Amino acid sequence: MDWVKFDFQVARDGSIDPTDKALYAAIASFVDADTRESPETQDVDLNGIPLDVPTRPRLAACIGRSVDTVDRSTKRLETRGLLRVHRQADPDNPRLMLPSEYELLDHELWDQRAAERAARRAARVAGEGSSSSGGGRMGAATPGRMGAAGGGRMGAAAKEEREVEEEKGGETAPSARSALGARSASTSGSRGEGSSGSAAPAKSKTRLSKQERDQVQAVRALLPRELDAALGDRLPSNVSAAIVAALAVGQPRERTPQQLIERRVEPRWNGYWAEKFFAGELPAKPYGPLLSMLKDMAECGNLACDDRVDIHTGQPCAACATRAQDRRSDGETPENHPSVLDEPPVLPAQRERVVVDHSAGLRPECDDCGRPFAAETTETLCADCRPSSVPAPF
Repeated sequence: MDWVKFDFQVARDGSIDPTDKALYAAIASFVDADTRESPETQDVDLNGIPLDVPTRPRLAACIGRSVDTVDRSTKRLETRGLLRVHRQADPDNPRLMLPSEYELLDHELWDQRAAERAARRAARVAGEGSSSSGGGRMGAATPGRMGAAGGGRMGAAAKEEREVEEEKGGETAPSARSALGARSASTSGSRGEGSSGSAAPAKSKTRLSKQERDQVQAVRALLPRELDAALGDRLPSNVSAAIVAALAVGQPRERTPQQLIERRVEPRWNGYWAEKFFAGELPAKPYGPLLSMLKDMAECGNLACDDRVDIHTGQPCAACATRAQDRRSDGETPENHPSVLDEPPVLPAQRERVVVDHSAGLRPECDDCGRPFAAETTETLCADCRPSSVPAPF
């Protein structure tokens, strides 16, 4: 084939190392498009190298990295649940290994998402059926002319558009959506304001379930006392949704409320935000800082990593250390491979400013640090403070 199937969520996930994405794409070029499995290693060429099999050297050549980097990246993809590797020993020599067979697990993600879309579609249809069976004056008005106007081609078109939107897992084109909405509005409003019950109700915002509201309260109960008090009694819907997303219940990077607070929120609060909070530099309702403290910033692929620390052991994340080693071995430096988790540069200690009394007849001083010059000069900055010089230790 001239193309490969690449999961769109993997493509958009900035926490996945670019090397891992490149290896994912290289393996996808070898696996079957339907089964997502690489060929077996039975057929070999005259040199004994399997035909169309993703050997480690062949994958290293595909991504332009070393075989050791391929091995580390393979393990990270396995940890993420995107890849299964069938490693096999050579039956003629157990001390040697045959080329591994690879199976991409993205098809399992696709099946799961399709099942979730089907379940949402079934729930929506069931909800529409229950709402259309209501009694009273509104129900009695349905069989009339307005009920007839709601069916037919327009009703079928609206239903088809909703189903296509669910299948794609996103929104349809705005122009098509707005055009359909305009036509529906004109149809429902043709009888004037006096006819009621014909216009479709506006789409309501997604509301948290009781279980999700309990999750939000469990996290709030563990927040630093001053921060929680400043947030007020009710959180905006986007902040509550961010807490639920950070907990990721039922997902690979699931966190308990205790883990979320102890390994992500508290270190960021104590290391940065608390000082600004008590200095009065934060808004009265610090929703933005809380969202920043909740953000998942892991880049290494280790599901247990938060801010370079393993949430289970409390020790530095081994995958982060391996990732840093990969960058060093491949000639990358922090300057050409920036990271949101890179530590800020250590600045030289600030020199204490010296106030010079001109009335005492002392020599001119430096405009920056205030220290007097050794002799009369027209310079305004001393040698230590000039941008082109390296500050002397003191």
